[in-house]
Amino acid sequence: MSKWVEDNSLSVGRTPLVRIDRINEGAGATVFAKIEGQDPACSVKCRIGAASNMETHHSRRFELKTTLIVSLLAVLFILSASAGALAAVDSVDILIKALIDQKVIAEDSAASIRAEIATLRQDEDKARKSFNVTGKTPIKINGYFQQRYTHYTQDGVSDSFETKRLRLLLSGDATPDIFYNLQLELAGSSKALTQATLAGTPPSLTTKTGSFSKPLLLDAVAGYKLPGDRRISIGQFKTPFGLEFLTAASSTDAINSPRVIGSLVPGYDTGIQYSGAKPLNDGGTRQITYAFGLFNGAGINTGDDNEHKDLAGRLVLKPGIEGLSLGLAHYSGRATATKTTRDRTGVEAVYVRTPWTVKGEYISGKDGLTKKNGWYTTAIRQVNDKSQAVVRYDTYEPNKSVADDGSNTLTLGYNYFFNKDGYSRLQLNWEKHTEEGPSKDDDLFLAQFQAGF
Repeated sequence: MSKWVEDNSLSVGRTPLVRIDRINEGAGATVFAKIEGQDPACSVKCRIGAASNMETHHSRRFELKTTLIVSLLAVLFILSASAGALAAVDSVDILIKALIDQKVIAEDSAASIRAEIATLRQDEDKARKSFNVTGKTPIKINGYFQQRYTHYTQDGVSDSFETKRLRLLLSGDATPDIFYNLQLELAGSSKALTQATLAGTPPSLTTKTGSFSKPLLLDAVAGYKLPGDRRISIGQFKTPFGLEFLTAASSTDAINSPRVIGSLVPGYDTGIQYSGAKPLNDGGTRQITYAFGLFNGAGINTGDDNEHKDLAGRLVLKPGIEGLSLGLAHYSGRATATKTTRDRTGVEAVYVRTPWTVKGEYISGKDGLTKKNGWYTTAIRQVNDKSQAVVRYDTYEPNKSVADDGSNTLTLGYNYFFNKDGYSRLQLNWEKHTEEGPSKDDDLFLAQFQAGF
């Protein structure tokens, strides 16, 4: 490295070396000391901040006053991240708003600044979501717990509390190039159990039926990291299909998934997948991500039931319009020993313009000769840093050749986040169900508490 720099700003993130002249006398070697004081937050963020400011200075893309503002905001965020002070982080938004009100910066510049700070915050959130434990190699452990209450308007159906999910996730790198992910559902799947008792004179048989749960293996995947943010994965995991299904159950906008997702999305399966991302321009505003895989097609925790292997693939394009992404997915398979056709095609779209997010999917499917389809659209309004309102409408038609067999659901929801990353939250939903045929009183009110760890 260079022994000197042109000015002090160039030393940030590249801690200078100073030769030690006296304490190593007689050592027969040259000894250097690093001046760590030139790294203000002892963090890689200093390198990012210094590099960003130098780039904007040399490219002349912003006026000097805007560059100074970005520098001030970067320093404020670095200090807040180092101290872990939520109040300091919130003051960034307060300062941006004040600068807009005083017409020092424009809305477009403010949006760009917020986007850069949001990226840094996401990196911080990811670092806090998991913790290492000691093993042959470091193992990251995290998870979450969901407790749900459901009120049914339908007569004869009892309101109920239930432990919906208790997920434990383990991940790590066996080597610098080999990764692994494991996910267990400790709340398990419910199974019926009947106990028979023979007693009395004369003997009479009595039975009692209840349910029990057993742990369920969801993800068991290992893979190899390839250059250019590409991966080969093998094991059991989610098939690459759709937006809602590939969103973690800890991060969904509403408590229940749309009916079309549970009915038409292929689900978990065992196979091999190739995935990655490719930027389409230098700034990364245009990008395509992809995933293609070959799967058994028989579902979770089971072997294949025929010699045919199912093909699944998904493409997501960011076309360069801020906040917009578009996706396409297809699944082609054969079900059971009879090799019944099982095909799915889906399209998706997401548009984010703070404080609004709008997203939706349309999925069509064919099982044998039966054609089916459905769609949903969701609108999310960020109320403040800790809460959001959700409206979703979804529809599902299980057989297009049968009249009046479809169903529709309107969901109104409210989400409250106990921490910044939303990993611990409270969700309240009201679902209004309507049927195309004879109507039923089967609306739901749901409340779900989630604690992340």
